Amino acid sequence: SYRRANGQVGLSLAWGLWAQSQGISAQLDEADRARMARGGVESIESDQGLALFDASLALSEPVLVPVRLNMSAVRATVRAGIAPALLRSLVRTPTRDARPAQASSSALAEQLANLSESEQDRLVLELLRTHMGAVLGYESAEEVDVRRGFLDLGFDSLMTVELRNRLNVVTGL
Repeated sequence: SYRRANGQVGLSLAWGLWAQSQGISAQLDEADRARMARGGVESIESDQGLALFDASLALSEPVLVPVRLNMSAVRATVRAGIAPALLRSLVRTPTRDARPAQASSSALAEQLANLSESEQDRLVLELLRTHMGAVLGYESAEEVDVRRGFLDLGFDSLMTVELRNRLNVVTGL
């Protein structure tokens, strides 16, 4: 957009995930790809990418985001309150969708208030394990070893953001 503002030709493409494991995508494992797919980002095959590149050249926009999205998955993450801001703006949601999150957070607070301290610890730990397991792509929460650190469990910065978003919804924070 700087070049365009100065009367020069320019095009920036913020590519989505490519199917080939080369360059940056070579560092992604199956858990990374599964997490991205749960969020609605699907991989682009070479022929699709080349077609998107050709289509981009025909447009006048200075910045484009050629990405393949599964809109059902994007809607689901938006409804759950865990979608990244960039994807949230792509989906319209009824205002009533905010009520379940508020209800669940007040239900959690009420549930915690009626428990002993040790029961509170157990409930919060299970809540954390459930959401950590989901982010890590585990079959069950019991697979999360609570004695291991986040990095040892395989969390990266994007996974941590997803975990934070999930916990914000559940706790109402």
